Amino acid sequence: MDIVSPSSPSSFLEAFLSQADAAAESSSSQESLPQTTPEEQSTPAASSSSSEPEEAPSSQAPSQPEVSQSQEDIPIITGDNFLSRVEQGIIDEINAERASLGLGQLTYDVNLRSAARIRVRELYKNNYFDHTRPNGDPWQTVLRDEIPVSYAAAGENLASLEYNDPGLSYHTDPHWWFMEWKNSPSHYELICKPEIENIGVGVYYVKKDGVKYAFAAAIMTKNK
Repeated sequence: MDIVSPSSPSSFLEAFLSQADAAAESSSSQESLPQTTPEEQSTPAASSSSSEPEEAPSSQAPSQPEVSQSQEDIPIITGDNFLSRVEQGIIDEINAERASLGLGQLTYDVNLRSAARIRVRELYKNNYFDHTRPNGDPWQTVLRDEIPVSYAAAGENLASLEYNDPGLSYHTDPHWWFMEWKNSPSHYELICKPEIENIGVGVYYVKKDGVKYAFAAAIMTKNK
């Protein structure tokens, strides 16, 4: 992606919803994720940006695993590149919006956060932006292979940006990320679905050669 002027950060969006009960059996090969050196984070600053949504292709979800694992067996994804405060702030923004519409609050799920963090990390490390995995599998295989989660339906919202003004910190503003999704009909529809019950958000940030890169993912599920 090109480096753009600080007044117009490059931003992309993706939205996706899959039904687990219509799933077909699929196989996947897991890839190890390389490590990067954590980068220094900037001071928060509110901002706004235009975005161009991309329509996500339709896809069937993989068959669900038999969830016999205890929480101790499921990895919790951590790292200095993940912005925990921003992740929680995005959930707060989404729940405030749902409350204003008379919708139920989404419950924070640490496993969905781990899945979202895996997704944003692999988007950055593999320099791509899509609802598929680096090996071509559907995104929701993360809920089967790395972070086993049982669900009736699952949705994923994605957003990314890059900019090079050292005085701005779009990536640390939860409201900025929320408005990216709110201003896109497909993303807004997903976060406002009445049947959605759980949420986990991942935000991954790297500063490299004076350019700030950030990816956000929100994974939401309906219980079986």
